[in-house]
Amino acid sequence: MALSNMAERGVSATYIGCFTDGSPRLLPAPVYSGPLNTPDYCTNLCALNEFMLAGVELYRAPTLSAVSLGCFADTPDRVMGSSHFESSTLTVAMCLRYCTAGGYVYAGLEYSSQCFCSNTMPTVTSSGCTSTCIGDRRASCGGSPAMNVYTAETTSTSTATTSAAPEPTIPGTSSNPIASNAPAVAVLGTPAIPSSSSTKVFYAHMMVGNTYTYTGADWDAEMSLAQTGGVDGFALNMGRDAWEPARIGDAYSVAAGKGGFKLFLSFDMTSMPCAGAADAQALAQLVVQHASSPAQATVGAGRLAPVQKLHRRQWRQHFIPAQFSPVSTFASATWFDAELNWNSGWPMGSGNLDTSSDTTYMSALGGKGYMAALSPCFFTYYGPSSYNKNWIYRSDNWLLATRFESILSMRTQFDLVEMVSWNDFGESHYMGSLAPAVDQPNSTGWTNGFPHTAWLSLLKYYATAWKTGAYPANTDALWLWSRPHPKDATPTSPTNARPNNYAATDDQLYVVVTLASDATVTISSGANTATWNLPAGLSKLAIASAAGSITAKIVRAGATVKSYDSAGSFSYNLSPADYNFNYFVASA
Repeated sequence: MALSNMAERGVSATYIGCFTDGSPRLLPAPVYSGPLNTPDYCTNLCALNEFMLAGVELYRAPTLSAVSLGCFADTPDRVMGSSHFESSTLTVAMCLRYCTAGGYVYAGLEYSSQCFCSNTMPTVTSSGCTSTCIGDRRASCGGSPAMNVYTAETTSTSTATTSAAPEPTIPGTSSNPIASNAPAVAVLGTPAIPSSSSTKVFYAHMMVGNTYTYTGADWDAEMSLAQTGGVDGFALNMGRDAWEPARIGDAYSVAAGKGGFKLFLSFDMTSMPCAGAADAQALAQLVVQHASSPAQATVGAGRLAPVQKLHRRQWRQHFIPAQFSPVSTFASATWFDAELNWNSGWPMGSGNLDTSSDTTYMSALGGKGYMAALSPCFFTYYGPSSYNKNWIYRSDNWLLATRFESILSMRTQFDLVEMVSWNDFGESHYMGSLAPAVDQPNSTGWTNGFPHTAWLSLLKYYATAWKTGAYPANTDALWLWSRPHPKDATPTSPTNARPNNYAATDDQLYVVVTLASDATVTISSGANTATWNLPAGLSKLAIASAAGSITAKIVRAGATVKSYDSAGSFSYNLSPADYNFNYFVASA
């Protein structure tokens, strides 16, 4: 067995050596067995499944065929990012091998000796690629400042005397398209779900501050809509507005008749007054007012944990704050019962989300409970004269699906999940109906025309798995989402500066498909298109974005059984009027 160490996901592996395998296996978790196996394929697949070590037996040696995509302008900020190396013997093949080993789609060569890697295609063409590669004078290697960009068509030559027959598809297995004119990727299957005997619950964060115009009918409609997505109740985020307690009262009244839809209070202490005993008393009275409601969420079959006195009066509660204190203080603290890890729903850096934050929190809590966060995306766009919030968190790689799959993998370790959010339009992670302007915090510029309710049926798929321990039966269904412009686009009339962390995202159309039986699936973004033959079950697909509408279709036995085309509703625009890193979401 050839063994490699992956010090960091997305970085090329380090070869450790050759080891004798046996029974039991040196590496106990089988990830893939089949004719596609190469060392790079194995290490990237292991990294995708969050393993630090990868071992290959009976692999196939890859042969890379370079496809030239043209000459593109570079900038001082590096349009293909900072992942690069220099070589006095650089060739196109050398750069491609380096980039593909690191999990990148594109290789850019510049100044004869520099190699850059990216999963995002440059957009500004150039005529400045006049330099040849220092290691192969027959090939073009950019200029000053310009780069030749290549991608790879991969074939393989067997180095083993025997070959393994194709195995059934496993979670996380990649699949090559049968036809594609642009970089595209598919990840097949879903992870196994650990068995657990405890009751699992799934809540959504509801911003009461965005419900000023709500009537009882509005609460009823949103609760019913939430139930279609598998949501068990709302965490009612309350701020300091004087009218909010009345809306909370309406919510409890409506939920009492919703057949199991539950509510609990979530005080925003960055907004609520907290200057003295009177302020604490007001909060206590609001809790007591609704504690006996049949809609009140409870913990432990209704037996709530007694905690310390509030304003000198003992009352029973289960307190789950989202605090931002050092985790080293969690275990010794006695004033809370569990912790909501608010920022576990997004990657906080430029990489993909993993479960390291979850494990850090759970380890630090010293036996206290844990509530995980789930979110589909994050983008906020307020200038200095407003809330002064202008950034994105990376929301790529099918974040809604992959985060829920990570939560499923930890199903034996906690019982509570909170989705952020149901209606926080200002941060773009709303899942419910788009509200009128009066119920949005000056966010219509990036929410109008960008519905998210199509995600609800996909949410239901995973919520069912969370609560029952089994995925629902697969039907033919499609979910598509895309941002409206390239991350590097320069708007004609921007309201604010380019959002912070914009470079962390990718320009891709994301698609999730479930199939009742094997079928052919085609997705497209503008002129970019890719087609796969896919098995029954769930698959996650993506293709590089291009100007125009987004489409997807499922074809079986020559007949189209499901399709979607965004023409008239959404178009990916290379020259937008303003910045918008929100997602347009659709389904079929």
